[in-house]
Amino acid sequence: MMKLSSVDATKIAGVLKLSADEMRKLAAERDALREENETLRTERRIDGIKQKMAEKGSSNPFGTEEELDGALRKKASDGTLDVFEQAVKMSAHLSISSLGEVLDGTEKKAEFKPSTQSKSELDAFVLGD
Repeated sequence: MMKLSSVDATKIAGVLKLSADEMRKLAAERDALREENETLRTERRIDGIKQKMAEKGSSNPFGTEEELDGALRKKASDGTLDVFEQAVKMSAHLSISSLGEVLDGTEKKAEFKPSTQSKSELDAFVLGD
């Protein structure tokens, strides 16, 4: 067994203290980088959702662009962004039926009823069939 002098023991203790301090610094840096990475991933996801909404012609249910950003960030922090993202993915593209409806009936709005015949004629006209 090797015996250490008091000088050697002091050197070893100093090295251990320095290495412990460095490890704490590295752990703090690692944690900060993880947090920044998570923030960037969330931003990228939110941008993707907004892009998909624009591609599909979805209306913004939150009003302005800033309100949409805020709502999506809140959903991300609540852990519900996945649900909203799935809803956007499953939503249909803007279609003719979402622009209006063909109604048959009298002039009184309460008596108007959807007409499948008129709708199919409108679809054929618009689509060129």
